[in-house]
Order: sequence, then structure tokens, then C-alpha cells
Amino acid sequence: MIKMFCIVLAFSFVIIQVINGCTAVGLGTGLILDSRAEPVRLNPLLDLDYIEKGKQITVILRSGEAYSGKYDGMGVVDQNEYRVNYAVILQNVKTEIQLPAIGDTVIIYLKPVKDKINMKRVFCGFSFKSTTNGRRAYLKYKYTRSNAFEEIDIRRIHSIVKLGKYEIFSGKVESFIVSGGLSNVTSISIYEKGKLRKISVKDIDVITLKPEKKMTKILSAAGFVCDLIIFMIIKAPNEEGGGGGGGGG
Repeated sequence: MIKMFCIVLAFSFVIIQVINGCTAVGLGTGLILDSRAEPVRLNPLLDLDYIEKGKQITVILRSGEAYSGKYDGMGVVDQNEYRVNYAVILQNVKTEIQLPAIGDTVIIYLKPVKDKINMKRVFCGFSFKSTTNGRRAYLKYKYTRSNAFEEIDIRRIHSIVKLGKYEIFSGKVESFIVSGGLSNVTSISIYEKGKLRKISVKDIDVITLKPEKKMTKILSAAGFVCDLIIFMIIKAPNEEGGGGGGGGG
């Protein structure tokens, strides 16, 4: 414990000796530049996958209200709102993509081969979760004689079939979701003053992301390297002079 303390103390002494004007100038300049950096503006329909959980964001609604907090990821709106909004989506995109309606009985084929799940499923909608790699979409379903919901990752699905009507491939569903096709049923959550707030994406005008203090880190590091070089240049003649004096004696 004492040995570690001595090492830390010695290291701190060296740092204090090295740090000079360049580090201070770099730090100050970096702070000024970072303070002037504009917040990053994000499109709520297309850019949600680029927001990391825990990042400080400001959500500005179409109504003009604004909420700031730590981003907690994506989800879906409340069940009643989901049903209404999803029905509107189906009407608007029926010529673009065939999607099952809530309550439709479908057959799901899984990858890597077209394996059919043994029982038919009742389609209950889509859900979303945020991961370190972006949004993950799931198909929500239940058994025909059960009220218990289950979810399956869209990426595991080969296709969804409604007999006698259509077969839709999961790749097309994924593309539709990524392009914002299901934004009317998507929500995001933020921690605002310690409380979790859920916000419907369709109500959002823009999301702003606080920029990282990149210039502070870069210029401080550059200043420290400059100070280190100056320190070594100043120390070198002193060490040489001391060595020469010892040889003469």
C-alpha cells in the first residue's frame, strides 16, 4: 500500500513538472471550441439507431415542448394507441408492402431453411429494443388458444404467410422498419430528472445530441506532448553539465 502511494506520488510530481503553458493553452482552447460546437440534430424517423443508450439528448416535440434526459432506448406506444396507429399504417402502405393485421392468423417460416413452425400463430404486432448495435425488431405473436404473448427476432424469420393472400419476406419488413415505416407505433424513452418518460416518435420534431468534447481531449493531449518535449529539452543540458562536473573531480 505504501509502495503504491509512493509510485502515485512520484508520478504526480513528474506530471506537475512536465505540465506547463502548452497543456493549459490546449485545454482552454479545446474548451472554447467545444462550447461553441452546435448540437447534432437527428431525424427521429431515420437516426434512432445512431443514438447510444445513456447519451444526453434533447427531444423537441411538434408542439414546441422540449424534454432533456439520458436516452434509454426504443420501444412501442401503449397498446390502444398501437392498434389505432398500426391500422392507419396498413391503410397507407397497402400498395407498397403487405403486412399482417393485428389478429391475423399467419404461418411463420424460419431461417436458414424454410422450416414451418408447427402451429399457426396469431399476429400481435411488432416490437423494438435498442442494443449496442442499433435497433432490434421482433414479431409479436400468440398461440391461437392462448393469451400469452411471445416474440421472435425478425432476423430469424424467412417469411410470413397469410394463406391465400400473400407471403412477405423478412428482409422487406426490416427495410420498411429501418426506413421509418413503423414510426407511428414506435416510442423512445428518456430518464428525465430520475423519472422515465416515454415519448411517441410521431410527436417528435427533432432530437438534438450533445456533441462530444473532442477538441478538449485532442488539444490537451497535443499540449501535454509539447510540454513533455520542452521539459526533456530543458532537462538534457542540466544532466550533461552535472555528468561533466563529476568526471573533472
